[in-house]
Amino acid sequence: MKFIGVSIIVLISLLLASCRAPLAAQTATPTAAPKIAVLVWERNAGIAAFCDKVVVYSTNVAEVSDCHGSKIEIRLNSSQSAQLTDWITTLRNISYHNTDPAPADAITIILAFTGEGTQEADTDSLNAMLAFAAELQAMSAGGPLGSPAQKAAGQALHDYLTALNTGDYILAAKLYGGDTSILQTWNPDILNDLPALLERACTQNGLNCLAPRSVHYRGPDASGASQFLVEFNNLDGTLFSVSENEGSLTRSFRFRVLANAGGFVVLDLPPLSP
Repeated sequence: MKFIGVSIIVLISLLLASCRAPLAAQTATPTAAPKIAVLVWERNAGIAAFCDKVVVYSTNVAEVSDCHGSKIEIRLNSSQSAQLTDWITTLRNISYHNTDPAPADAITIILAFTGEGTQEADTDSLNAMLAFAAELQAMSAGGPLGSPAQKAAGQALHDYLTALNTGDYILAAKLYGGDTSILQTWNPDILNDLPALLERACTQNGLNCLAPRSVHYRGPDASGASQFLVEFNNLDGTLFSVSENEGSLTRSFRFRVLANAGGFVVLDLPPLSP
């Protein structure tokens, strides 16, 4: 009888265990992509006491810093990311060091790049990489697009480009404060009618009045205007590009925005197809 009682207890315990809710399956916590520095650029000058550094990571983020303690993080736009990926996949490692021959206040440029490709970087590729890093450093001037004035200027640029894209040439004319001589040269039959000139330029003269994909603040220019880098979408949603000399592609276009008594005006026209 004692054996039977023990058996019943064991049986009941097993039945109760089978009725319990199953333990939740343990899922692995996804790990973030490793943050690997693939491009490091430094620019130093002794007497001028400036030292700029740009570190670009495989996560398409760049950290821009200087010896005065400034440090800004910039996320690469689509064209910059595409360019970086192309370099990584095609080029071998690069180690570059150059000091100009100036007797005083010489500037030293250092660049280190980690690639996964097999090609040696030629002079054009190296110069493009140096310009790429310098552009990121310039984009950090004044900080990210965060101040009220920068936001307002960026919004005016976005509204101007959107107006051209959607055919609101009256609004576009109100937001354009640049040179009109090229528009007049293209269309000598239109006099004192900026909206009509802009419409003709977008629909017949070859301006690419496309929808803006991204607007990135680049810092002020020498005249005090705010500079922005703009990417555009093709009609199918792909990234717009223009083929330049030697087959290189330009995917990011510079625009200037100037403050005036009425707000902000844009000084540049959309890119023209070659």
